[in-house]
Amino acid sequence: MTRLPRTLAALAAATALLAACATAPDPGAARSTSPAAAVGTNWEWRGTATPRGEYEPTVARTYQLRLRSDGVAHIESDCNFVRARYEISDGRIKFGPLSTSRQGCAPPSLGDVFISDVTRSDAFYLQSGYLYLALPGDAGQMRFVPAPFWPPYDWTW
Repeated sequence: MTRLPRTLAALAAATALLAACATAPDPGAARSTSPAAAVGTNWEWRGTATPRGEYEPTVARTYQLRLRSDGVAHIESDCNFVRARYEISDGRIKFGPLSTSRQGCAPPSLGDVFISDVTRSDAFYLQSGYLYLALPGDAGQMRFVPAPFWPPYDWTW
């Protein structure tokens, strides 16, 4: 009886390790700073690395970024929705004033931190299918993957 649970545990650990390797960015892959590569894709936040450490959402799909081709960014941040104008050029990005739903999200929300980090980012690049937003002054970088879906409702306010 004890042999089966150990086998299942080993199989689960091996599967998790393979999944982690399959989704890790290739540090040797070419980087792109083309705005066309970042715009028009729905991006799901996977984490932020800073000199003080790393943090990541517990439910990634509740933190998303969409850079529309008309210069409007839509951000889903836990229980809030944000709209901002943005400007993008080769490797650079700048966000303008925000309009937000301003709801109080239940702990342990990273909503306010996420909105702050996205909108103060000043540079970007793409590598191995990931989007990276750089925080100013070497404060860190955010990592995104293409989102499998966008919220099924229209919030174009």
